[in-house]
Amino acid sequence: MSKLGMKLRALREKSGESLQQVADGVRVSRTHIWELEKGKKNVNPTVQLVQKIASHFNVTVTYLIEDTDEPFEKRDPAMLVYKSFKSFDKKKQKTILDMIDYMKNQK
Repeated sequence: MSKLGMKLRALREKSGESLQQVADGVRVSRTHIWELEKGKKNVNPTVQLVQKIASHFNVTVTYLIEDTDEPFEKRDPAMLVYKSFKSFDKKKQKTILDMIDYMKNQK
């Protein structure tokens, strides 16, 4: 099993998601996720797919593909906030921006 496959499976199991739920989340087939987890030699994920998987589980691409046990970007926690922010609708984004403005003006 590849590093990506082991980490993908561990993340999926930790989140309690099925193969189908992950596949739906990153918009590929359930079989494709299964093949990635098993490390099938004929499966070579695109950079875009690895990015989608990382975003789906809120981890870094580096965590998925390299020898690291750090699933989250500790050097820049703002990136975790940014990833979540992008998924919100415009009304929620405005609320967050208003909160930030409010907090900046507090003494």
